[in-house]
Amino acid sequence: MALGAVAELLFRGLAEAGDVTPEGFVPWGTSPAVSFERILSELDRIPPGEERPGDVFWLNLHASGEERGRTARDGMPRASDHVSSCPEREVRGPMTSVELPWLRYEIASAVSQLADTRYQKERWLDPPVAPGQRRLELQTVIRWLVEDTSALEAPEELAGAMLYPDEVPALRALGKAFLPLVLRYEDASDHTYLADPSWPEVVAAAATARDCLEANGAPPVEV
Repeated sequence: MALGAVAELLFRGLAEAGDVTPEGFVPWGTSPAVSFERILSELDRIPPGEERPGDVFWLNLHASGEERGRTARDGMPRASDHVSSCPEREVRGPMTSVELPWLRYEIASAVSQLADTRYQKERWLDPPVAPGQRRLELQTVIRWLVEDTSALEAPEELAGAMLYPDEVPALRALGKAFLPLVLRYEDASDHTYLADPSWPEVVAAAATARDCLEANGAPPVEV
């Protein structure tokens, strides 16, 4: 889905691929077809699950892409349209959007995986059954929520960028339940994490955080 979105942006002339340097964005200057082939080729060299934002490329929106983005954003649900179910609401003024909605979706996806025991059994513990299906791992979720972002350790740092302020308590509660296991087990197997007696507390806290994210307009993540 992500590569399809990249292809759409490139081939419709809505964005260009390039690198980010200390001087700013530097476009590759190649055609959409050549740029997309380069993206596919370089991504193929990275082991599945080891991808990091910016490893291969960055996108810079053209004026037409920015206009399309504004139109899409204006049609999305706003935080003010929802009555949040988040506990300990901490609203610090009205917020109707976040700066990095695509990274917000990654947080929502990781939290949803922690909240779904069926998904955990089918995609973490059991081998994949569909041809070409890649087995997912809890360590990918840990990298995103603990190592690549401060979503669990200091979620307040992401308010305005990836989170709404009233979601901070729910993410902090999830961190309180989950981070001790990460410190205890580190790179242990998924079976080890899920066998811990406190794992149901992690699942319950993740379900509350997921509901908060969805109440504020995060797309429901099917897992």
